[in-house]
Amino acid sequence: MPNAARSMSAMVSSRELEMKWLEDNKELLATLSGKWIALEGGTLVGADVEFAKVSDKARSSGIVSPFILYVPESVPGSSIGL
Repeated sequence: MPNAARSMSAMVSSRELEMKWLEDNKELLATLSGKWIALEGGTLVGADVEFAKVSDKARSSGIVSPFILYVPESVPGSSIGL
C-alpha cells in the first residue's frame, strides 16, 4: 500500500482528534442536538439538520472521508454517552 493511502487509512480508522473534540465540547454539543455534525481533526466543519448539507459542506471543504455523526435531541435523564 502506498504511504499516502496507508496514512489516510490510519487517520480515518483512529479518529482520535475527533473523539477528543467530542469529549472536550460537551456544552457545544448540547446546543447542536437534533443536528448532524462534521468534524475534521479538532475542527467542527459543519452542522445542520440535513445530513446531505453537512456532507456536502465537508466534501466541498476538501475532506475526502468526513467524520459525520448525529447529535441526538436531549431527553431528560439521558446522555449521549460521551
